[in-house]
Amino acid sequence: MNVYQYRARTTSNNRNSGEFEVSQKLFDFASEPIGKNGSDWSPLSIILPPGEKFVILIIANISAVPLVFDDFSVNFCSGSQPDPPPRTLYTCDFEQPCTDGIWSLPNYPYMWRRDQAGVANSIDAQAPADDYTYDDSVGHYFWLNNTQILQKGAVGYFHTQQFTFTLEQTFCLNFEYFMFGHASNNSQLRVWAWTENDGLVRGLWPSNNSGSYEYAANKWTWATINLPVGTYTLHFRMESSDYLASTFAVDQLSIVSCLYPATSFDSHTSLLTFSCSFDEGTACGMQNGDNDSSRPPSNNFTVQSPNTIPDRDLLGPSFDHTTNSPNGSFLYWATSSPYMPSSHGRIRTLIVQQNTDMYVRFAYYVKSTAQSQLNSTSLLVKTGGCYEAQLWLTVTDDSHGWKIVTIPVLTFACGETFFIDVSHQTPTAVAVALDDVQVVRRPRSLLQPMRRPRSLLQPVRRPRRLRLAAVGRRRVFRARRQSRQQRSFQ
Repeated sequence: MNVYQYRARTTSNNRNSGEFEVSQKLFDFASEPIGKNGSDWSPLSIILPPGEKFVILIIANISAVPLVFDDFSVNFCSGSQPDPPPRTLYTCDFEQPCTDGIWSLPNYPYMWRRDQAGVANSIDAQAPADDYTYDDSVGHYFWLNNTQILQKGAVGYFHTQQFTFTLEQTFCLNFEYFMFGHASNNSQLRVWAWTENDGLVRGLWPSNNSGSYEYAANKWTWATINLPVGTYTLHFRMESSDYLASTFAVDQLSIVSCLYPATSFDSHTSLLTFSCSFDEGTACGMQNGDNDSSRPPSNNFTVQSPNTIPDRDLLGPSFDHTTNSPNGSFLYWATSSPYMPSSHGRIRTLIVQQNTDMYVRFAYYVKSTAQSQLNSTSLLVKTGGCYEAQLWLTVTDDSHGWKIVTIPVLTFACGETFFIDVSHQTPTAVAVALDDVQVVRRPRSLLQPMRRPRSLLQPVRRPRRLRLAAVGRRRVFRARRQSRQQRSFQ
């Protein structure tokens, strides 16, 4: 029989569905047998790690004899205390002044905000009426209000200051969250690490191995994350997967030393946005082809400039799109002699954490020696990841210079890879160039948020103190009005 501690609990009773995300063995009865022939009561004491929140789970294997427990308790023990004591690197209960180091990212459909619990509950009646820290309506928490603007695939971020974690001491992120709304589990709360030097984000919670994570609803619930070694900021993201979505409040955020082994990031990386002008001489991580080796490209994209491409005078382009000069660079794809009846190429981005208010934008150039009426060259933009779809298609043998295309993404909030495919169907020379490739957020003026139907709006209820204050003010105003009326009759 073994005794474990488990962290990051949820409401599920099924351990395999992700109720307990991280475990550590505390005691192994097989390696440390206790009792005298199994006939006497045997005391057992286990020293628990400090500064942690966890669930204690006792797992017993099938035995031929009964196994009985009694007098189970968790209390202070007289054993030696850990050295050194837990160290608090950062803490914020969303009262002043700790919120100076927490920011809601601008220009996203949803914005996190700091409010008193009573104020938040007056805006959305399903928001927690009490904060976690003080357990009353006066305390503050950070929450995302989507009562008026609700979009499928929309997101909202807030992030912390930058932290550095080394191998010398392990730290854990602890926080309380409260999920509420009309449809549970139609929204997700995620925590990512964002590194400034490369712009990459890496998932911290829920873990990539937890599958479909189940969040505790309508109560304050804690979460714990063993933070990997590195220098990064913490990004909290709330995303809506449907038009009937729930939302989240967060409180009591802290980073405290813990007794777990040091960890490193896994290989799963992505970007919040993608943008590349190719003027640095690189493709910004874009790669040819995909993971399907059954149909590799017949010709690859390469980074070129007008000064390095072949057949510049015949096919072009003579200048790039970014700088409008022969010194700039772009992605270049071309057929070569002997020309084949069919040629194709594919270039793909890194994984981008897309959301509803984003678009794909790039400049393209096409020039072929084929007869213009054939239209034998096609450009296609598609996605592959949490959804697979064709976003855009054009067919031409001559674009007549650089053209710009702007393509909105579909209404999903997830990690997507964006592919640009080129196909040429005649045995002729053709050149295709791409420049200023972006997967970025749309300007706020282009957004058309969906208003929540009135039937779904909850009646706004003021906190009791505010209601009493309003009643008191009305009584004062009524008394003054009556006094003025009496003086006017005298």
